[in-house]
Amino acid sequence: MKNNLPIDLLECFEVSARYLSFTKAAQELGTSQPAVSQLIKKLEAYLGQQLFERQHKGLSLSPAGKVLLNYAQTGLNSLKQGLLEARQLPQKQILQVQTDFAFASFCLMPQLAQFSLLYPYIEVNLLTHQQAPSDSQELSDIGIFLGSGKIKHGQSYFLFIEEVFPVCSPAFYQQNFANLNSKTIKNKTKQLALCPLLQLNSKSQQLWFDWERLLPLYGLASAPQYVPIKLDNYPLVIQAAMAGQGIAIGWRQMVDEHIKQGLLQSIGLPSQQSQLAYYALVPERKRKNKMVDLFVEWLLGAFKNKV
Repeated sequence: MKNNLPIDLLECFEVSARYLSFTKAAQELGTSQPAVSQLIKKLEAYLGQQLFERQHKGLSLSPAGKVLLNYAQTGLNSLKQGLLEARQLPQKQILQVQTDFAFASFCLMPQLAQFSLLYPYIEVNLLTHQQAPSDSQELSDIGIFLGSGKIKHGQSYFLFIEEVFPVCSPAFYQQNFANLNSKTIKNKTKQLALCPLLQLNSKSQQLWFDWERLLPLYGLASAPQYVPIKLDNYPLVIQAAMAGQGIAIGWRQMVDEHIKQGLLQSIGLPSQQSQLAYYALVPERKRKNKMVDLFVEWLLGAFKNKV
């Protein structure tokens, strides 16, 4: 017996069995009564069983027909439901997210899998830039950047404020801070001035805290004894700190996980805040875009407990 049974034979049988009339079946199927009769004969030949008993007053189901009807109705209903659900599934969409390399590496990537589980049909394409555009026309779908939150022709959503403190590897801390005669903030500040400082050296330095701005907040107006080690992106700064090469400016949102894992530790100086923060930036033309709305809603939820 061949296995490639056409679905149209079963559909024709189910309708004919429901009405017990080839004529009414033909009307529902939009075909002729002889065509229905031929399809039923073809199905009977396939099965080697008579499905209908032709009587003077009409049709009745044979024993084989009664068995097949139950399975045909169940199978066709299941198939129709499957087709409906498949048709209603959202098509694959691509969301362009522009952000800086630090946020992408330390804040977004560790949590992005959660978004993908919720919305598997949305493919997030990350594009890294060091500075936020001044006009939302330069954004494709959404941007996430440090700044004031002000942007032309768009909407901004607050994520978290800039909060920083000096961090280093546990080994570096033991070597430079653990054996101080007094572990007061004043003595730690003096020791900070003697340590190699890891500095972000990029255009984003104009916005981010750097050592030139941070040291005076700790009472260190003069330059440190060691010239800062300059690196061109923040993940390299953190990698160098974890390797024991010096002290980095640690963003709370970006280094907390490293501290929990024992890869970094604070040297014990109080954190400092600026007036800047990370914002999600949405162009005006995208404010009613369902895909963008879903991502912004997820993003705000992901960071609401980290403010």
